[in-house]
Amino acid sequence: MIYGLALSGGSLRGATHIGILEVLDEAGLPPHAIAGTSAGSIIGSLYAAGVQPKKLGQIFSQLLPKAPKPQEYVIKPLMADPMTTKTISWLPLPKGLLKADFIESFIEKMIGRLTFEELTLPLAVVTADLHTGEAVIFTAQQHIPPKPWPPNTVYQSGVPVAEAVMASSIIPGIFTPKTIGNRTLVDGGLVSNVPADVVKIFGAQKIIAVDLGFGVYEAEPLKNVIDILLQTYDIMGQRVSNLILEQHAHFVLRPQTGGAGLLDFHKIPGFINKGRIVARENLNAIKQIVCT
Repeated sequence: MIYGLALSGGSLRGATHIGILEVLDEAGLPPHAIAGTSAGSIIGSLYAAGVQPKKLGQIFSQLLPKAPKPQEYVIKPLMADPMTTKTISWLPLPKGLLKADFIESFIEKMIGRLTFEELTLPLAVVTADLHTGEAVIFTAQQHIPPKPWPPNTVYQSGVPVAEAVMASSIIPGIFTPKTIGNRTLVDGGLVSNVPADVVKIFGAQKIIAVDLGFGVYEAEPLKNVIDILLQTYDIMGQRVSNLILEQHAHFVLRPQTGGAGLLDFHKIPGFINKGRIVARENLNAIKQIVCT
């Protein structure tokens, strides 16, 4: 029996997936296929390329915060006469506050320019087309299902994994969109933050999903516009996630991670450990589902 694992987005909280994969591997229950969105696509792609969870834990725990490169732009008013009553126009505005090239560079450093066909484990990465609103799912050619596809869903292959993962991780408004072919792509969380529906393309009969939910800022204030955008985006995606999970997941892990800002790298070891904890607490239930 094939069982698939769906890994959700969640920014730095996505390190929680590492602890979960570590426990599943130790229990002899590695997934047969993975679908990932945003942070879930980062961890899922490295695991699907053969990087072991323990090594992933070591690498991510040693990451240091490095501010992403800001998008270069100039905002200036267009006004011929300061006393005029004409409306002021502001040009140009940026497509994102920050550049996200570091995501693609990181994946390339870890696994090179592997394509989906070259991975050791079937993988699907979920992105969203900013113009059409379609879910654009990257996977190996042999895993693309025959048409007709579900409404507003397209499948694509022949793209380096690092590029697809970067596109899946582009939080709108924060990072500049990623162009692949003729598509302008952003975070797959817009269409499927916990892609339990997507992992079915691999023929998975049982699906385990990891839903990181949204980062709750109860113990600490929202510090800046990026924190506010992250929180707002997570909240919006949760309703869609709940519907997808209800229809497609056989079991859902919901680690209680709390919040994390964009540069809270010091929290990564704690997130990994929370993944271990929630996986161990639910290991018997997972075994019962995937082994029967």
